[in-house]
Amino acid sequence: MDDLIYLLWLTRVDGLGPKKQKELLRRFANAQEIYHASGVRLRDAAAHAGSKLTEQNLQSLQAARDLRPVENLMDDARKKNIQVLTLEDAAYPSLLKEISDPPLILYMMGTMPDDSFPKVSLIGARRCSEYG
Repeated sequence: MDDLIYLLWLTRVDGLGPKKQKELLRRFANAQEIYHASGVRLRDAAAHAGSKLTEQNLQSLQAARDLRPVENLMDDARKKNIQVLTLEDAAYPSLLKEISDPPLILYMMGTMPDDSFPKVSLIGARRCSEYG
């Protein structure tokens, strides 16, 4: 199973925002290593100076160790022709990589326009309020 499944898993762990996800990826070789890390290894990573990882984050990581929802997500994406892009993908927008906190994952339909073409993107929250 390639690392995309594990990266998607990481982005869907409750209470773990993009900054904490990236912190974990800096401390481990890849998302698959985070998925398989013992509680002791996760706590060691959180113990580093400046870490924003909380005990609740560590518990959420361990409780979320189920790839079936992510595999279902990938199946749905394939059926609907939705591409899943990571920061390492060549199709990931180069200008988006330049912002201070680019998303680890983009879901995209269609084709990405050339970098010189003006663009508009739609961004939505996964758990937006009724007001939002």
